[in-house]
Order: sequence, then structure tokens, then C-alpha cells
Amino acid sequence: LDVERQAADREGGFRMEQHVKVELPSSGPNVLSLMATNEGGSQQKEMTVVYLPPPVEVLIDRIETPEPDGKMLVAELKDDGYQFARPLSRGDVWLYGRVRWTDVAQVGAYPVAVTINGYSQLPATLGAAGDNPRERPWKAQLWLDRKNNRVEVSVLDLVRDRGSRLSFEVRCDAPLEKRRLHMLVIGIGDVDGERLERDALAAVQGMSAEKGGATDSLTRFTTPAFAFGELRRPRIREIDPAGLTGRVMTMLREIRRKHAGEPGTDLFILYYRGLEAVEEGGRFYLQTSLSNDLEASLSGVSGDELEQVFERSLGAHLCLLDVKRSQRRGPPSTSPINAPSSPQHTGILRSAWLRADDRPDDAWLLVWFREAVTGRSRLGDIRTAIDKVYQDYQGRFPGGLVLDARIPQTLDDVVLAEP
Repeated sequence: LDVERQAADREGGFRMEQHVKVELPSSGPNVLSLMATNEGGSQQKEMTVVYLPPPVEVLIDRIETPEPDGKMLVAELKDDGYQFARPLSRGDVWLYGRVRWTDVAQVGAYPVAVTINGYSQLPATLGAAGDNPRERPWKAQLWLDRKNNRVEVSVLDLVRDRGSRLSFEVRCDAPLEKRRLHMLVIGIGDVDGERLERDALAAVQGMSAEKGGATDSLTRFTTPAFAFGELRRPRIREIDPAGLTGRVMTMLREIRRKHAGEPGTDLFILYYRGLEAVEEGGRFYLQTSLSNDLEASLSGVSGDELEQVFERSLGAHLCLLDVKRSQRRGPPSTSPINAPSSPQHTGILRSAWLRADDRPDDAWLLVWFREAVTGRSRLGDIRTAIDKVYQDYQGRFPGGLVLDARIPQTLDDVVLAEP
């Protein structure tokens, strides 16, 4: 300790306060000792500190570029987390790390999830244990699309353990610029499919590049923010629960195929327009063409099911839900919705119309989204603008409209448009 930093107190003595970082040598009890010595002698105080290490811990070792003689950048663990000394020279790199368990009996073959700027990457697989049986190595491919990138790493199935996830910053001088946008539009009930397609493209500033033929064909488009876009042409009226989730999963598999073949970032937007039903307890279901004859749990797709579909898929996801609350079953319209907690790479904007009359043309979430995109690029800013529009509509339709916005902070910087 620096004794020059002591100062006289009011009682005629001297006081000194300093902070010293110590590394505890072992888990369990550790005895800390402090001794003060002057001309009058010495005095010593001791205290026992018990350190309980986390049951599982994610460690970062290095980043390497993919060339045979690739450059290596070693991770440095600082007080505020992992850091890298300099920016990377390219956007496609490999991240190496380890997972360490306190108890060797708990070691398992868990996948390691990596998210960059809100975009989920291909999961990493744990390798075989080496000299330390409590550690398993892993490596994951990173596709960096910004100068400053936020990387989050977690061990799937163990995310509730405090040591199983961490985040850090990575700088890149040559980020990847290829962005892909994938859209799926579903309308249930009396919906004009062609108009719905036009409105969906307008909401993301899309310009059609070609026209498909069959109902289920893809419409390809570009936007100022995305060099590649594809919209699976709207599925209207006749669709059952398996068909709804099946179409989502088909596009997610296509994203995985593109992701594996060409570096880039993939954003998937699901737009749904139709009825919803809410059961006792608040669980909600998006209705399908079977919903007139069967209970919601059999004829609809629940929020929990959507969460499971998106949980381990690649890219970033945004669900835009324009629904009318069904009055035929479930609790009153004002009952709270028990929506699932979204994965960190999935956001939900849900607008529910609670009145018996028809919704005005300017009260759709898709319309608000199109207006909010004008002059804004970040999803976080777009969401804020939609919140303001919603506040205005609450005055026009008191108790008749509900907006549920669940956008993880990790998705705030996702670019959707050019300002």
C-alpha cells in the first residue's frame, strides 16, 4: 500500500483508504491478512472470504483469420472483460475458446451459441477434453458486419448459470457488407394477398426485382439497406398450424443454407395478419383457417411454439403481428398476455385490435412500420417511433388497441433501412 496517501483525521490520527485487487488462490475459504506497522509496533487483522466459482465458465482464447498462415489475435482478460489489442483485417474469422466446469461429473456435450450484433451464428460444437478433464475446447466462425461488433457467447441449455455466457467487443477494419432480407407474409381471413405483398415490400422500402408465377413462389427484391431480398408470396386463408410453422421453418432452413455458403448477415421478418385467441392464464394463439371449428390450442400456433422455432435458428428475426382479438373464447380483451421471453436474436412487435368493428386502414402495425422506417435505419429507433404513433392512437381508440413491443437490446442496432 502507498503510505504517502494517508491523511490526518479529526481525532489527531491518520487514515488511509485504498483498493487493492487480489486473486483468491482457491475456491472455498481464503484468509486475507492486513498488517500495519509503525514506530509503535504492528497490528494485524484477518478476515475469511469464501469464493464459490460458477459451475460452468466460458473462456475466450484467440481469434484467427482463415488463411493457411492466418494471423492470430490473442484475447486479453481485463477487469471489464475480454479485449483484443487491435482491429481485425477482415470480417470472416474464427473464434477459439473453452468451456470449463467446476465438477468433472457435470461436463457435457453442450452446443455453444454465438451472436454478433444481434445475428445468431452457426453454433459451435465442443471438442474432446485435453489435459484438463474439466475443460472442452470449441471454435466458431464469426462474420463481422460492422467496424465495432458486439459478440455474445453462451452455452445452450446452461444459460441460467451466470458463468455460461459473456460478451465482448471486436473491432474490424474490413467488415462484411452483404446483408440479406427474407420475408414471409401470412394473412388469415378476408385479406387481399396482392395488396398485402405490396404493403409488406413498402414497409421495408423494397423494390421488386422480378415476379414469380405460382402462389408459393418467391418475389425477389432489393432495398437501400439490403442487396438481396426475398419475399415468399402471401399465403392467404387456407393454412393450418402445421402449414404456418412449416413455412417459417422452410425459410429458416434456406437461411441456414445461404449462411453456410456465403458470408453475410440474414434478417428474417415474419408478418402475420389475422385473429388471435387468448386462453386463461394469458397464453395467446395465432389463429389459422381451422380455428372456426377447433379450440385455440388445436387450431392455432402459440407464442411458445414460435419461440421454439426461432430459438436455435440463424440470423436475426423480427415478428410483426397485426391481430384482432377473438371474442369467442378466452378471457376478456383487457386480460394481460403471457407472451414468452424471446430469444436474444428475435424481436416481436404485436398490435392487437380489441374492438368489434373493423380496424381503420391507418391503424395497422404494417402502416406504422412503413412510416417509422422513413428517415430511420436502426430497429431501436423504428420501435421508438412506433411507440409514439401508438400513443396517439390510444387517444383515438381508448381501450381498443394494444401494442406489445419486445425488442431485445441486442437488436437495437440492426439496420433495416437507409435514413
